[in-house]
Amino acid sequence: MVETQFVNLTRGLLCPHIRGGDPTVRFVRIQSTHCEQKRWGDILTSLGAEFYTAAILGPVVVHDRSEKPRPTRATWQGLSWIRYAVRRTWWDDTRTPEYARSGHMLNGYWDECYRALSKRERNAVRYYRRYAESGDPAALSIRGCGGMVEEG
Repeated sequence: MVETQFVNLTRGLLCPHIRGGDPTVRFVRIQSTHCEQKRWGDILTSLGAEFYTAAILGPVVVHDRSEKPRPTRATWQGLSWIRYAVRRTWWDDTRTPEYARSGHMLNGYWDECYRALSKRERNAVRYYRRYAESGDPAALSIRGCGGMVEEG
């Protein structure tokens, strides 16, 4: 299955995995500031139809680049939250584990965050549930590319 490539604006454009001028690359904005400020609903409402439908159809890779030799907050934390919220909303799956960069399981924390979402924020994800209902939550694949700065 072909992966849908998303570039996280703006530093994702610097990712070495992105080929300049590739017409198949899509764009998304997962703000690390939203992660830092725990604005989880803002992340879900800003993803857009193209991202959600791509997640339904097959694997999604989000390209982002850190100034430090580690994954960006948008990829290690933001994508974990997105996967959790999508699985819970589309398939009522709360058992698939999501882990922090440190290895700690995040499902308990994500459950609290999910319960705190407003109706509008939940509906941003719920709208696409009808297209995903026949799918398998275990097949959901949303991952970061790991485009870290090479140490020189």
